[in-house]
Amino acid sequence: MTTVGRTATFSILLCIAASAAGAACTAGPTTLCLNNQRFKVDVQWKDFEGKTGVGQAIPLTADTGYFWFFSSTNVELVVKVLDGRPLNGKFWVFFGALSNVEYTMTVTDTVSGSVKSYANPLGRFASVGDTGAFSAPGTASFGPVVANEATSTCAGTPTSLCLNGGRFRVEVKWKDFEGKTGVGQAISLSPDTGYFWFFNSANVELIVKVLDARGLNNRFWVFYGALSNVEYEMTVTDTVTGNVNTYSNPSGRFASVGDTDGFHAGFPVATRLDDTRAVSKDIPTTGGTISATAADGTVFTLTLPADALLSAEKITMTPVTAIDGLPLSGGLAAAVDLAPAGLRLFKLATLTIAPTVPIGAADQITFAWRGSGEEFFFYPPDLGTPSISMKVMHFSGYGVGRGTSADLTAQQQRVPANPEDALSQRLQNIIATARRAQSTGVRPLDDQDIVQKIVAELLVYYNSSIAPDLQVARSDCKKAKGIMQRALSWARQAQLLGVYDEQVQTIMDTLTDALVNCYNESFDKCVNNNDPTQVSQLLSYARQLALLGASDRIEMSKVERCARFELDFESAIDEKMPHGDAFAWNHRVRAIVPLTLSFINGPSGNADLKYTSLTYTGPNVAPCTQTSVGSSSVFQVTKTSIDLNNFEGGGSPVPTMTMEYDPGYPNFTFTLTCPMVPPAVLQQERWRSEYYDHHHSGDRSGSGFVARDWSPVGGALFARKTYQIDSPFASETTILNLKHTPQ
Repeated sequence: MTTVGRTATFSILLCIAASAAGAACTAGPTTLCLNNQRFKVDVQWKDFEGKTGVGQAIPLTADTGYFWFFSSTNVELVVKVLDGRPLNGKFWVFFGALSNVEYTMTVTDTVSGSVKSYANPLGRFASVGDTGAFSAPGTASFGPVVANEATSTCAGTPTSLCLNGGRFRVEVKWKDFEGKTGVGQAISLSPDTGYFWFFNSANVELIVKVLDARGLNNRFWVFYGALSNVEYEMTVTDTVTGNVNTYSNPSGRFASVGDTDGFHAGFPVATRLDDTRAVSKDIPTTGGTISATAADGTVFTLTLPADALLSAEKITMTPVTAIDGLPLSGGLAAAVDLAPAGLRLFKLATLTIAPTVPIGAADQITFAWRGSGEEFFFYPPDLGTPSISMKVMHFSGYGVGRGTSADLTAQQQRVPANPEDALSQRLQNIIATARRAQSTGVRPLDDQDIVQKIVAELLVYYNSSIAPDLQVARSDCKKAKGIMQRALSWARQAQLLGVYDEQVQTIMDTLTDALVNCYNESFDKCVNNNDPTQVSQLLSYARQLALLGASDRIEMSKVERCARFELDFESAIDEKMPHGDAFAWNHRVRAIVPLTLSFINGPSGNADLKYTSLTYTGPNVAPCTQTSVGSSSVFQVTKTSIDLNNFEGGGSPVPTMTMEYDPGYPNFTFTLTCPMVPPAVLQQERWRSEYYDHHHSGDRSGSGFVARDWSPVGGALFARKTYQIDSPFASETTILNLKHTPQ
C-alpha cells in the first residue's frame, strides 16, 4: 500500500472522483456552486464607509469561481473547493482575496447540511487554505473562522497576462513540493484581473489584478490572492517604463497581497497627434534617415546609424499638435511621436527639431514622454550644437517648449517613475540652468563645467542603479533583459562623452555573458518545450552577440535547430458565373513547405517542394460528362523577415513577421465529352490568375506575394494568416499555418 504524503501537490486532487451525486445547489447571480455543485458559496461585504452588499458570483471551473463587489471588472475574492477525502477524509476550501474590505464568506455542503463561515475584518488581505473544512460523510462544523492574515505591459500569451489596459505584464514560475518546476498558464478575466493555473486548467492557483490608483497616491496597486501553497515567483512588468516588481511565495505558505505602493507613476500629460502628417519608412540595419513636417513648418529629422536596429524596422514619425497639461509656462514649440513605441536601440540615434520660429537657448526646455503621455519628464539636449537635437536610445515622444527657471524647479519635484528617465531629467536641468545663467550674464557658459557635472551624475547613477545588478544579470536572463537595456544606454552616453572606459567595458563584458546565458536558456525552452516564442529571442541574442564580436561564444547550430517550421498553405477559390453554378470552377490547392528562418533577414525556405494536392471540379451538364486533372507546380518561400529588436519592458514575445512567397502556376486539363461530338479539351492556370486578382498591391511583392500581420495561435501551431475574400466573380478562403518543428 502506498501512502500519499504531504509532498503531494494539490493538482493530484483534480484526478479524484467528483463528490456525491444528488447535489442541491442552484447557481445564481450571487451564488457559486462548486465541486460538482455540492457546495454552495456566497459572500456578504461591508466597505470602509459602512455600505453593505452581496458578492456577485462568476464561475470559472467546476471547482473554482470568484466574486466581485463594486464593479464587474474588479475581482475581489476567488474561491475553490476540492475533494481531499483520499488524503485526510475532508473537503478542502481555499480562497484568496484581492480586497481588504470586511466580508463573510459562507460555504454550505448541500449534501450533509454542514455550514462553515470565513470572516475577514476590515483592512486585512487574506489567503486561506482550509484542508479540514468539511468532514465526510457530513459531520457538521459550525461557527465563524477568522481568516489568517497574509504574511507575505502588451498582448497576452498563454503564459502571460496583460493587465490595466495592457500596460502591465504578469508572469509566474513555480516549483512544487517534489521539486518539479514550470510556468503558470494565464487566463484573462477582465481588463484589470486574471488568474494562473499550474497543474490542471480546472485548478486555479493564483489570481492577480493591477489597479490604477494614481488619483490616490500616484501609484499602481498590485493585488494577488493564492489558492496554492507551492513555491512560486510572480513577475510584474510595467511595459511603459520598464520597471519590474517581483513577488515570491515560499513553499508551504498561502498568501494574499495588496501592494498599494506597487509601481510609482510619473507626471502624466495628454498628447494630440497629427496623423495626417505622419511619415513612415522602412529603415534597414545599415541605418537611415526619416523626416516629418508639422503643420506650422517645423521639420523633425531622425538619423539612425548602422546597427542601431537589430533588424529592419518600419519607423513612423507623427507630429504633435498639442500637449494638454504641459508644465511649461511658455507653452509647446514642437514635438513628435516616434513609433513603434518602446523600441530600444542598440546605438544612439539623433533627433533634430527645426522650428520655424527660433527659440532662444535660454528658453529652450527639451522633454520626452512614454506611451501616449503617461510618463512625462525633461530630456537633455545635445551639447555644442546650435540646433535643437537630442540623442535617442528608445522610442517614445520628444519635444521642445519655452520655459522659465520656475518651470525647471517645479518639474524637478516630479520624479519620473523610471530611474533612467530620472537621470535624463537631472541632466537636462544641468544644461538648462547653465544656459539660463549665461543668458542673464551671471557667468559665461562653460561647456566643460557642464560636462563635469553631467559626468558626475552619470557616475552616481552607475553606482546606484547599474553596478549592484550587473552580477545577477550574468546568470538570470529574465532580470538581465531590463538591467542590460539601462546599462547599455548608460554605456553609450559615457562613450559619447569619452569617459568611464572601465565601467563601459564592465557593462559590455556583462552584456556578452548575459546574452550567452539567455541564448542557451532560450534554446532549451525552444527545443525541449517546443516553445516557438523563443525563436525571435534566440535570433535576437545571436544578432547582438555578433555586433559585440562574440559569436564564437555560442553554438550557431542551435539557431537552425530551433528556428525550424513547416508551412501548410491551403487555398480554395470558388468562381461565380453569371448563368448559375453549373459552369463555375472550384479550385483546391495545398502545399506543405519545410522552413528554417535565417539568422538575418535574408532568404529562407525550400524552393523544391511541389503541391501535395491539387483538385478541380468542372461543370456537370447532362448528357455530357467531364473529367479534370490537376498538375503540380513549385511553391517557394523566398524570404522571411522576423522582428529581432528589443522593446521596453520586454515587449511581446510573439514576433512581427512577414513572409514573401511564390505559390507557383498549377494548371489543370479539363475534358468535356458529349454525344455525337469530339471531346473538348481545355488547359488553364485559372487558380493563379484568380489568386492574383484577389491579392492587390498590399499583398504583392515583386512577382510573388507577401503575408503580413500573422495571428499568434499558441503551442506548436505558432502563427496563422487567413484571407477571406469575396468578389463579384469568385470567393476565396486561404489559410497559412506555421507549425514549429524544432530538432
